[in-house]
Amino acid sequence: MPDNPVKKNGSHKNGSGKNGSSKNGSTKNGSHKNGKSESKGAAGRSEQILLKQIGLLVHKCLFEKEKPVEWLSFKSGVARSSIREIIAGRSNTRILTLNSIARGLGFDDVIAMLEKVRGKN
Repeated sequence: MPDNPVKKNGSHKNGSGKNGSSKNGSTKNGSHKNGKSESKGAAGRSEQILLKQIGLLVHKCLFEKEKPVEWLSFKSGVARSSIREIIAGRSNTRILTLNSIARGLGFDDVIAMLEKVRGKN
């Protein structure tokens, strides 16, 4: 006889009920039963713009110095993949990581770099 994927309590082996919802009430597509999205750590529109601006500045500085991401990775001690994610604007990185990148690019600190992002310098 084949293994029955439905447990005695009526839920599937993966912990989801018959309607595809998990034990915490969220469905497989990441939305709750009430229709609200369950995006974890998603930045709002203004935050996304800021992340893109930071990434653009890092990219511009590397371009002006004619240096690759690998050079900045070595100078800052930050992984190449992390720097690429920051440049793409997909990473809401820690402030200390940004500080390491800022120093690697020749800024005094992350504050000086962020002031340039906001156009104060």
